[in-house]
Amino acid sequence: MKIKISQILIVLLCFYLIFGIYLLDASFDRILRIFRFITLPILILIIFALTPKIKLIRLKKLIWLGLPILLLFFINLLQLFAIPKDAIETHITGSIKFTAWFGTYLCSLLSLNPTSALQYKKYISNVLLIIFLIGVATYPIIMISSGISLSTVLAGYGAAEDRVQNSGLFGSANEDANGLMTLFPIALVFLEQVEGNKKIIFKFVLFSFFPFLLLYNGTRTTLLFTLPVILVLFYSKLSLKGLVRLLLMGATPLLLSVPFIATFIDKAFASNTGGKGDSYAWRLTEVWTPAIEYTEKYSPIFGFGSRGWE
Repeated sequence: MKIKISQILIVLLCFYLIFGIYLLDASFDRILRIFRFITLPILILIIFALTPKIKLIRLKKLIWLGLPILLLFFINLLQLFAIPKDAIETHITGSIKFTAWFGTYLCSLLSLNPTSALQYKKYISNVLLIIFLIGVATYPIIMISSGISLSTVLAGYGAAEDRVQNSGLFGSANEDANGLMTLFPIALVFLEQVEGNKKIIFKFVLFSFFPFLLLYNGTRTTLLFTLPVILVLFYSKLSLKGLVRLLLMGATPLLLSVPFIATFIDKAFASNTGGKGDSYAWRLTEVWTPAIEYTEKYSPIFGFGSRGWE
């Protein structure tokens, strides 16, 4: 049986998606490093094999899509001269991971045709949907094993002390929330493809449990802002007139709620540990501003690479 290049790339893409999950990445770190390094020459051969077969007009369009990847790779190389010696190994590991990921993406662009495009869409969407479902399904286990009740999480929600955050598949509370919200639209697309009573049941389960999951997760931005925005964007077909009307309708309650929002933000970014860590003011004055000033002084063009600050 003849194996097509697109089939190899689909396997690689799905592999990287699955083993990009924190729990798997951390468990198989050394094996994954070796595997990514081995795939680099294979990807180079694929690029050389595919490029001559592409028409010049299409190749010019693809160059613009691949240019940001090549620029990032070039910057990664230049950062080797800017980062501390102790961070070089970590930077190279991160660079190989980045190169393998985006090299596979670039090869996928070169191999696109009507058939391969449908295959990429089908397999990648299914893998991402499975990751989302597993991520959601782990939370009942987390709730039982942690012994932390929802009332305990709510009691510390936005408080200055004892804020509770829970994490599962992606390794930390914020990464869990970001990962699940990134994959959430794929679940919505799947819901729209289901029909009948099955669609009603799936939608009820998702919309009743998913906000509860984010609430139990303990993060703030995803529940208060990202989830409503995604739902509005996904289920609303707004014309310019409709958008203006929505903004006008939302302006009044938004203005009335400014004092409440300011109070909540002040609490939500308050510290867990005596005025440090989670305080927005502390982050701004003690971390972000000094980091920007240090970068401007010592490496304004290339930065410090992957974890070069360490």
